Amino acid sequence: MQIQYIQHTFLSILIIISLCFCELISISLYAKSNNSSINGLGLFSLHEGEGYNYLFLGDPKNAQKLVYDTKMYHVFFYYVYLFPYYLTSVNNFLQLSSVHYPFKIKIKKNGDLTFTYSDRLYAMKNVDDPHNYSNKYYAIYYYPKSSIVPSQAMKVTITTSMPANQTYS
Repeated sequence: MQIQYIQHTFLSILIIISLCFCELISISLYAKSNNSSINGLGLFSLHEGEGYNYLFLGDPKNAQKLVYDTKMYHVFFYYVYLFPYYLTSVNNFLQLSSVHYPFKIKIKKNGDLTFTYSDRLYAMKNVDDPHNYSNKYYAIYYYPKSSIVPSQAMKVTITTSMPANQTYS
């Protein structure tokens, strides 16, 4: 507990310092896919454990508001005041986490995110997440090798702009 407090305090101080030298941009994330059932869905996170919020797909109008740091190349949100949860991956789940090292993320001109494993992301249901949210929502999951991707997995790219061919009311 003491170590986590020190880590959070240290991260908070770093964030305050970095605010002086960076631009923070508000973004939301969406799924881009050849599969029409998930193309254009918004990403949102649900609490799965202490320091872990797994990312799922849902109504694009409810896509979670996040922050992009243009100097550190991190995507995050503030859970409580100055406790950031960064975009990362743990146990193959794309998630926002306060306890794992964040991905260095670049946003292409077309809005697509590039980071470690960004080319190996899939939308999956029933992936044995701690609270079984994936029974209802598609989780964003990565597979390290294409040979182990299940047939029901749907390839997905994470983007900051809703795919143009989508209309939601």
